[in-house]
Amino acid sequence: MVTRTVDELGRVDFLVNNAASAAGPDRVPVSEMPEDAWRRVIDVKLTGAFLASRAVAGHLLRQNEGGSIVNVSSISARWQPAAQAAYTAANLGLESLSATMAKELGPHGITCNTVVPGFFPTSRADYMRETDAWDIAVNLIAVRRPGSAEDLAGVVTFLCSSHGAFITGQSINVCGGQEWHPREFARLRGNLES
Repeated sequence: MVTRTVDELGRVDFLVNNAASAAGPDRVPVSEMPEDAWRRVIDVKLTGAFLASRAVAGHLLRQNEGGSIVNVSSISARWQPAAQAAYTAANLGLESLSATMAKELGPHGITCNTVVPGFFPTSRADYMRETDAWDIAVNLIAVRRPGSAEDLAGVVTFLCSSHGAFITGQSINVCGGQEWHPREFARLRGNLES
């Protein structure tokens, strides 16, 4: 990936790790989770970010002109809901990876941060559209709407620009003031399971 980018564009200045596996057989209690489901979520989200970051960081160090690495986590990592152990562990691990890399790479002018999206209308949320769950989720957001691609892109672009050069080791919520209410989440889960 790095070689191809350098061959085609001449250089690498930043990396955005934004991969996640679709919700699936990992969305069960830990006592019921198949090991392969656990590994899939961790491999895609956390190991994938580690491998890409390692490759890009090595290039940025050789290039010796600074740069940025931004990892995309999830607000679920803050709430750690039941039946999402692999997903929340992978996202919290991603935040920890960013914070550690920030300390290692900061002296070389390379920043590492995590953006933490709240509720966004991606394909991961499509299953909610035909239920009351959508409205419940939106009502947990202070600005009363899901996030947009532009909302997230603006923060990521800022962090990768010279304007974000003094921000590193941070996890930045991009969630519209989304709150966590256990009763509302129970309603949300009830609607999703029916």
